[in-house]
Amino acid sequence: MKRPFLFLLALAPAALFAAVAGGCATGGASGPSASGDGGDDASVDGVAPGDGGMGGDGKSGEGGANGTSLAQACTDNVSQYCQQLSMCSPFLVSIEYGDVVTCQTRLGPAYCNNIVTAKGSGWTGDGLEACVRARAKLSCTDFLYLRPAPAACRPTGTLSTQSCLFDSQCGTGYCRTPGGGACGNCVQRGTTGAPCTTTSDCDGNLVCSGPAGATTCVAPQPLDGVCSATSPCQSGMACVSGKCAQPGNVGATCSADAGGVDCDYNLGAYCSGTACAAVSVGTLNSSCGGTAPPVSCLGDGVCQGGICVLPIADGQPCDGGLGCTTPSTCSAGTCSTPSAAQCP
Repeated sequence: MKRPFLFLLALAPAALFAAVAGGCATGGASGPSASGDGGDDASVDGVAPGDGGMGGDGKSGEGGANGTSLAQACTDNVSQYCQQLSMCSPFLVSIEYGDVVTCQTRLGPAYCNNIVTAKGSGWTGDGLEACVRARAKLSCTDFLYLRPAPAACRPTGTLSTQSCLFDSQCGTGYCRTPGGGACGNCVQRGTTGAPCTTTSDCDGNLVCSGPAGATTCVAPQPLDGVCSATSPCQSGMACVSGKCAQPGNVGATCSADAGGVDCDYNLGAYCSGTACAAVSVGTLNSSCGGTAPPVSCLGDGVCQGGICVLPIADGQPCDGGLGCTTPSTCSAGTCSTPSAAQCP
């Protein structure tokens, strides 16, 4: 189980973030939710936590005459993001990357550049630096779960009817990709009552909820609010005994009757008896899975047959049930890093 990938680029709903996520971060009435499940441009076009402005000369490419270059902004972005993730959740860094250096390598300038220079992108060097500053001011709870991202992390682009991959390419600020699709289209996020497929389809802090086949964008309940299957809690909270609660870290009190949602998996916690205990992290070829304690695999490793195995490398087939290495996704049966060039 992993939460949605929160780095920089608001990939359409299918995207990176969701690809790294799992049932533990679904939000709604039954469990905690990571910020954004598929398209908030938060850390560079989607670091998930985030909300700015454009800055610079208003074009994708370099900053203004005396502004920050996109190359420098990308370097600053990945450095700050991985450090902040490590500070807020050492557990997530461990299971998604292994360590901060690997996080910075995988999400480095080349990956960031793919996003900020995409066709129609609204990112500028100065704009990305503004996002980095805005994100750095967030509390850990907001960093992991804030929806919507800070304004500085949600630039709009120039595309309207063309295909897209990142939110920041769109004049609407949202690139919606149908499930299983490689490219998306620029659309408006829905307001209260609008039909939706995922929470990414909904504007502001609205969440997608309702019976199967009839889900709509609804206003979430706040801390201590009354919740149910049709009245979900806001992102990052869980519905415990009919009320929205903030899931606890290791050492917090919990109840097995709550199904474990009162412990925050994104912080590496699970409910053991009456207290939140630490989820174990297994290395390559070690045992994984289980419930007492559950064992997740280090550095994007996959638990297959009760053993931690390596994730699939780029260029390798991904139809065998294993996951790709973050931030790559399984596209057309092969692991690869999503590129805007695939969406002409």
